[in-house]
Amino acid sequence: MKQLKQSLLAFSLIAGASFACIGQQTPIQERTVKIGRIIGEADKLREEINPREALAIIEEELETELPPFDGANFETVSASWTLYSSMARLNFEAARASLDGGFWEKAAEFHKKEREVVNGALAKYKDAMAKIIQNWDNERKVRQSIIDANGEAIVALKAKDEKDYTNEDYLSKEKLMEWEKAVKEAEDAIKYFEDRIARAEKEAEFYNPPEPREDAVLQHIADQQAGIDTYRGGPGDKAKWVEGVVANHVQYMQNFGEAKDKIHFTYRLLALSPDSKTVPVLLNLLQGKATDAELRRAIQANRAPARR
Repeated sequence: MKQLKQSLLAFSLIAGASFACIGQQTPIQERTVKIGRIIGEADKLREEINPREALAIIEEELETELPPFDGANFETVSASWTLYSSMARLNFEAARASLDGGFWEKAAEFHKKEREVVNGALAKYKDAMAKIIQNWDNERKVRQSIIDANGEAIVALKAKDEKDYTNEDYLSKEKLMEWEKAVKEAEDAIKYFEDRIARAEKEAEFYNPPEPREDAVLQHIADQQAGIDTYRGGPGDKAKWVEGVVANHVQYMQNFGEAKDKIHFTYRLLALSPDSKTVPVLLNLLQGKATDAELRRAIQANRAPARR
């Protein structure tokens, strides 16, 4: 079962995303390692409440085109699946960074993309693996047909006491053992590859929840927009709504328990009104870089009528 053992070894290297010698990596493997590194860096930035920096490094990577899915053999199929599932994860991380950074509309797009990436790759993976399984099944059928064609002789051989074996009997038994071993190896290989497909399908389930993630984000956007549309200080005016929130930030921030959630909400205000002069001061206040007095002055200056 040398071929299968070699395949298993290759897969273990790929699945672990840890390659002993960088110089021996294929472009697909190199890209997979790079994406894993970026995910780690982005996650650290998010934990440090720097979601927009996290999003920036992710988006830079997402702009780079992926190598085509390579279905040539088991090693390339496995490497391609690992790469594309990593890319799905990168889109998921982009959605999280977008949400934290206030770009809710982007988050919905990234959640949709993560599902498209993994589902497209899964279809190619299953198709390529089905061909590999078919090759092993053909091998199994050939060996089994030889055994079946020699059924009577095999029965007679097995019924014979080994002490009565002739040289020809020993050769026949050796051949039979080879055929039976080949059938068993093929059956084991088929089961292994079927298990790989099942594992890939299980992994893809994460990106295919019963209720698509983007739907929840879009509903959140719609709910917020409904509040903006009914804002008494200027129905439908996002900038005025944002300034109203900043002016009453103490009341609004009571809706958020943790400091990071308050900062994430403030990033949303900034996304809604990027030209605001008060939101950056509120953000600095929440990050410990500004004082209440500075925020009050900013709010007052924003209310002051423009000089003619």
